[in-house]
Amino acid sequence: QISCYRILNSLYFLGTNKSIYVERQRPAIGKCLAAFSAAFPVAFLEPHLDKFNGFSIYNSKGSKDRTGLLGPVGEVCPLVPNLEKSLQEIMELAESGMRYTQMPHVMEVVLPMLCSYMSHWWEHGPESTPDKADSCCTSVTSEHMNTLLGNILKIIYNNLGIDEGAWMKRLAVFSQPIINKAKAQLLKTHFLPLMDKLKKKAAVVLMDEEHSKAEGRGEMSETELLIMDQFTILVRDLYAFYPLLIRFVDHNRARWLKESNPE
Repeated sequence: QISCYRILNSLYFLGTNKSIYVERQRPAIGKCLAAFSAAFPVAFLEPHLDKFNGFSIYNSKGSKDRTGLLGPVGEVCPLVPNLEKSLQEIMELAESGMRYTQMPHVMEVVLPMLCSYMSHWWEHGPESTPDKADSCCTSVTSEHMNTLLGNILKIIYNNLGIDEGAWMKRLAVFSQPIINKAKAQLLKTHFLPLMDKLKKKAAVVLMDEEHSKAEGRGEMSETELLIMDQFTILVRDLYAFYPLLIRFVDHNRARWLKESNPE
């Protein structure tokens, strides 16, 4: 377990490092951390609750067996922030409107890790085991996941149309497990604004295409090549957003059929 903590610390350091040598490996590091988060038996982003986890080496080992430990989890993984700090960083990023190029490690590494972590540990949290709410080894709730999904949608909204956007499709996959815990209000506050922005972008591209056809040039012009690039980016953005929308609609369909919802 101590070795795993060290691996976690190293992966997080590599993934959040801004070196150009890490850029190509960052998606793989994010995927690895997501898998780690779903398999590790300790809620490593909430070390203050380790005392309630019987699988933690700090609880299962006697004083003699702990002689090789470096100290608390915070000392073994000094680079990995706690859950609340990570969520605060995501919220600040979403609200600031920053683009991928400014904080690539958040989109590629931190968000996949958080999505996997929350979907796994919710089952051990106070909402899933209310009779043990005071002694849960994690504090993850559906409100955490709802807030995280809302911030992910804001980040996608802020990055629609950028050149390097393959990460959005990957993020849509990692986000799938937390959608079932999202509130229906996200439709009005996050999903519809994103759909409206995509609709406007599609209208602009279509208008440009019609204008290019009206010019009637026989050979492939620079304008037509630009329009093809715009269509490619538009399709990519749709593929990043619609998996989230479809899962969200499927989850809320039964409620919307029973209750009137103008949106």
